[in-house]
Amino acid sequence: MRKRDSLSTYLKSTIPIKDLYEKGFFPANTLTATDAETVQLFGDGEAAFLIDGSWKVGYFNENHADQLGDYAVSYVPAKGERKASEAIGGISMGYFITKKAWDDPAKQAAAVAFVEHMTSDEVLSTFVTTEVTALKNGASPAGLNELQQSAADANANITGVVGAVQDTITSECKTDLFANMQNVVTGAITAEYAVASAIALN
Repeated sequence: MRKRDSLSTYLKSTIPIKDLYEKGFFPANTLTATDAETVQLFGDGEAAFLIDGSWKVGYFNENHADQLGDYAVSYVPAKGERKASEAIGGISMGYFITKKAWDDPAKQAAAVAFVEHMTSDEVLSTFVTTEVTALKNGASPAGLNELQQSAADANANITGVVGAVQDTITSECKTDLFANMQNVVTGAITAEYAVASAIALN
């Protein structure tokens, strides 16, 4: 998510994160800030962009309702063969049919019909706003505010989805990788070393 008037400045930047840190572009508590603190900085206009999940749209709807026109959901800049329109995401909701219902011909038909109805484009579009879905044609939610519409537009133009790395690695690997972010930012170790250290624990 970004402030609407700051896109051109920050999407064109290819400055390493260590250089940005040393030049004072980050707040004083960068190395110790909690998620809540960084979100608050963005909400208060003290940060130009916020990298987070789609659920944060709901947070801004509730806590900064009078500023929704100041925000927009955008893509992370592309690099190499990765397109900007490729997103990190995953499907964490689904419908399941019990074995008991599946083994009963009458109940199986009813259960399948129910799941098909609940996962149709029309029905999903009534409660999907910023979520990534498995719909072939995507969702078409209506009655959205400016920020929600921005997120919906971004989702509609996603060309590929890859899973989050943290969901595919061990807890030890994740802890090591996250802990070493501070060391990368300060230049104590290289990003390559941090990745190699984490992989060794996976």
